Amino acid sequence: LTEDQAAQVKDLYQSFEQEFNEARKKIGEQMQEITQEYQENRDPTVFQDLTRKMVDFQQSTEKQQKALYDDIRLLLNDKQA
Repeated sequence: LTEDQAAQVKDLYQSFEQEFNEARKKIGEQMQEITQEYQENRDPTVFQDLTRKMVDFQQSTEKQQKALYDDIRLLLNDKQA
């Protein structure tokens, strides 16, 4: 990679990392809330919502990763691709 390309990849990755960390923090908070709700009510159905949220988190992460890789590919010249 050229210096310019490397700098752009670094910026793209930092943006991806920030978005991922925010999403991870959010799902962590949701997990704590659901766990607390279960401890208070002993209703196992609350975990159904957690499962859905975890699947959504996984799908969102995969979508973000794909977008990152696609953006990096756009930076490459013909010889690099």
